[in-house]
Amino acid sequence: MGVREGIPNGTVAKKFVLLDIDYITWNRVPFIRLFGKLLGEEEGHSIAWDKSFKPYIYVIPEDIKACTQDLSELGLHSVEKVYKKDQGKRKEVLKVTFKYPQDIPKLRDKIGNLTSVQEVREHDIPFYRRYLIDKDYIL
Repeated sequence: MGVREGIPNGTVAKKFVLLDIDYITWNRVPFIRLFGKLLGEEEGHSIAWDKSFKPYIYVIPEDIKACTQDLSELGLHSVEKVYKKDQGKRKEVLKVTFKYPQDIPKLRDKIGNLTSVQEVREHDIPFYRRYLIDKDYIL
């Protein structure tokens, strides 16, 4: 079996059938919880936890320097410049990462109302669904 990024050495990888997913915040850290069954086991269910995944949105800036500065004043986890395809063209955008999933709806309008922001994208994707998309799980 190959080693996957983020899985500690010595961890045994098993095939897992995902039945449900949610998240909780425990000790001020958001955890994704994956509920399922291990293939080949007749009884019992398993819960897998992932605390490494962080909630984020994309911001299309009017002016990238001004936008980065404005966002840095909001107490966010991080702001990083990335390139995404937008209508077939490569575009420089800001990936804005939050400490908690519930911060996205709280700050979405504040971010969208900044004069340095043209548009806020992917703010409406629930945290657990974002996890599934980014990890290439089939929905």
